[in-house]
Amino acid sequence: MSIKDGVNNLYEIVNLFKKITDYTFYINIILSLVSIFCNYPTILALQLITISINISVSFISDFIFFPKAEEERLRTNIKNAFGVDITEYDTDGYYNNKQPHSIHKAILNTFENIFFTKNIVDKMILKDLLKPILSGVLLVVVFVFFKERSIILIVFQSIFSSNYLIGYIKLCIFKNKLGILYSRFRSKLLSECRKEGVDSLTKEELVILITDSIEYELLKSSFKIMPSSKVFCENNEEWSSEWDSIADTIVISKNEHQ
Repeated sequence: MSIKDGVNNLYEIVNLFKKITDYTFYINIILSLVSIFCNYPTILALQLITISINISVSFISDFIFFPKAEEERLRTNIKNAFGVDITEYDTDGYYNNKQPHSIHKAILNTFENIFFTKNIVDKMILKDLLKPILSGVLLVVVFVFFKERSIILIVFQSIFSSNYLIGYIKLCIFKNKLGILYSRFRSKLLSECRKEGVDSLTKEELVILITDSIEYELLKSSFKIMPSSKVFCENNEEWSSEWDSIADTIVISKNEHQ
């Protein structure tokens, strides 16, 4: 079945900005290495321009386009779960559960989001390690070779490197919190994790899962971490199959057929 995801266009803008920051990151690395041996004002100017573009694009993406995409993703989740038309964007086949419009469907949609986001972030931890390492090395290089050349470059480079170092720390914390949320959902929704073979959710469990769903949305908006679309595409088939297997053991899915 083909998947329709209107919100994807908003994330494409974020991905475009991500590519710009990636390119400017490596351009800055190259310019820094060149400037060690060639002390030209032009190279310094190019470095400052490159770093400025990197920081500006990152800021615009994090505080304008990414929040908009996340807002519409939440709205389409609610629209899909309750059948209420609160957004112009549509999804069809994006969520893989057949629950009727209900709070149960909203919870399952969120659990599915957490499952895929967690898997992507788990792989990003290793994949994204190179940038903070290079940023740290670059910061040391600037202080060693350029401390008497340009105070402005040191300031800009410090902001540039700190952005990537802090960003990776945020990614690690985000991964840990996602893991905790995922475990909570599993313990409440999967029959294999439930004690005494309980086949339905209590009111208290529903309230807890709704709270956890809100916590997930707050987590994403706070950390502003964009899951890698490349990692998702490379692993989507395997993860979708795994999710289908998980969905077969979800407690509230059984209630539909009782």
